[in-house]
Amino acid sequence: MSSLLASLLYVLAGLLLASAASFLWIRERRSLLVSWFMAVSVSLLAWITTLYMYQYAPTPEVVLQAGRFNLAATVLAAYATYRFTRALAQHPKHVVDSLLGWGALLFALASAATPWVDKAERVGDVAGFHLSQYGWLAPVYLLYVIVLLVAAVMLAFWERKEGKVSVSVRSQLLLLGVGIPVSVGISFITNVLIPLVWGSYRWINIGPLLVLLVMPAVVYVRVAGSSRSSR
Repeated sequence: MSSLLASLLYVLAGLLLASAASFLWIRERRSLLVSWFMAVSVSLLAWITTLYMYQYAPTPEVVLQAGRFNLAATVLAAYATYRFTRALAQHPKHVVDSLLGWGALLFALASAATPWVDKAERVGDVAGFHLSQYGWLAPVYLLYVIVLLVAAVMLAFWERKEGKVSVSVRSQLLLLGVGIPVSVGISFITNVLIPLVWGSYRWINIGPLLVLLVMPAVVYVRVAGSSRSSR
């Protein structure tokens, strides 16, 4: 995929996500659910912007800073997704949520401002390929992100099966429960597995773009369900 086409697709996906978030905010701005949707959207937009900079920046200094901010946006997006799923399942705030939030904030600060997670970057010969040297906190950081996403997925499937929620909410939970692992899994294949095993970087933009499409799909199902209910 050429850099021009990748840029265009990133812009279109970002505009779709921003439009979905704006529409939902105008429609249900006083809802806690929408507040967390906005948090997911903003963190994902920051994530995709820094990811693009990371992939196409020409100097190691810019790559390193973009990579660090990208890791910060990743953990914040994971936490916001977890809280959005809890709000969608109509779960009240728990003390564990606050502790996880403070943890996500600390990991974000450590990722952006210290070499503890991302220590160094070396620009490769192929656009989008860099060699990363991770810090001592990186394994704990990765585990924390995985825990947040797994918790969101498990909650989505559990509440869809056992929770007393509407058909529309069940559909939204299904989208989250399936969309999160599928998009993250495809991102791992296109951005990690294929480059390492086959040395091909043609598909590195596919996974991240799929991540951006999950939340607009949730908005569509929510609005469509509300329209059917009102009729």
